[in-house]
Amino acid sequence: MKFWIQVAAAIFVSIAVPASAGDVPGDPQVVFTTSVTGNVILGSWPDADEQTGLAAADRICQNRAAAGSLANAASYVAWISDSNDDAYCRLHGLTGKKADNCGQPSPPTSTGPWVRTDGYPFAPEIGPLLSPHNVVYTPPMFDEMGEPVSPNQFLLTATGYDGTLLGDSCGDWTDDSSGSLSLGAAGAVSGSWTSSAGASCSYPSAALLCMERSTGADFPPIESSGRIAFLSSASGNGNLGSWPEAGGATGLAAGDAICQTLAADAGLAHASSFKAWLSDDTTNAIDRIEHDGPWKRLDGVPLASGKSELTADAWFTGLAVDENGNYLVEAVHGSNVWTATQMDGTTTAAACQNWSSDSSADSGTRGLHYTAGVWRTHFTQVGCHVSARLYCLSDLGPVVFSDRFEN
Repeated sequence: MKFWIQVAAAIFVSIAVPASAGDVPGDPQVVFTTSVTGNVILGSWPDADEQTGLAAADRICQNRAAAGSLANAASYVAWISDSNDDAYCRLHGLTGKKADNCGQPSPPTSTGPWVRTDGYPFAPEIGPLLSPHNVVYTPPMFDEMGEPVSPNQFLLTATGYDGTLLGDSCGDWTDDSSGSLSLGAAGAVSGSWTSSAGASCSYPSAALLCMERSTGADFPPIESSGRIAFLSSASGNGNLGSWPEAGGATGLAAGDAICQTLAADAGLAHASSFKAWLSDDTTNAIDRIEHDGPWKRLDGVPLASGKSELTADAWFTGLAVDENGNYLVEAVHGSNVWTATQMDGTTTAAACQNWSSDSSADSGTRGLHYTAGVWRTHFTQVGCHVSARLYCLSDLGPVVFSDRFEN
């Protein structure tokens, strides 16, 4: 299988052969979200073949891999934990707890990297994938057939950012009458792909995340051309002019100044071209962007090919990488991003009094940085006293793109 990303002008070109992914020795391994869903009693799923618990989860993954004509179908396991076995250990073909080295003399660390069934990279080896690094290139929102699934599709995991059991496992996946569990999300990056929300064990239907259990070759470098987009490392309340990085500016101008200050401090090229993805009561975020894309994150992963994709149902990935190249996660860094912007790029008219208020009596619309789906820009309204980040996009004119740093 060959994999690369090429971005030129305003289009993405992906070269991949999904059905053969992982079939050549040394290729990256494959990850997919199941096209089928079910409740927490995994033995009740048709693909479980009368297995129960974790054995049922693995059988479901293997049967779905075979249905999708993926190579090495028997090598797939579900990314899921129970009271006895952590997902981290299971992905190494072992049992037990990560804290006990999965029963080994030293911690196992060799599995991965993974690509989705569309050929795009999901994550590097297991170490960088999990906390504290949380490196996820693209959300795992493709199924075994190579078809996209909803970014809002939840995943049964009961697994935290570190690959260990988080909370309950619903009677080790046999009881939906009591208890609660942690769900991952197919459209999420950073740590939220494995732990995004909590739910009761009576949750009616979710998918499984299936990962090939082996070690493959590293990806080629992710290379793309485009304007840079990043998540601000700085955060603050809805009075953007009060942020130190605003330099005395107010309102929308303060948002832009914050992005430009952070870009300059990080040594990004054309720092003065950055604008915040931000609306106010009368101005739409999409109308503030003068030039068409493409945009990419600092790790080279494409974000959107143009303004039309900025307002599409889903971005190519979540914008969870800051101006310094760090991957930010919800539980550590928070998930709020000030936007006051609908998915279509127009204002929600909930903009903290045009970004001048830090009062809990006023409200601003926030997005969630860890998702590529509709919640990325319009999730809910919160009081203007809370802290949130900004999305920052370069609005550079039609020039030959340079690298990320000023010379």
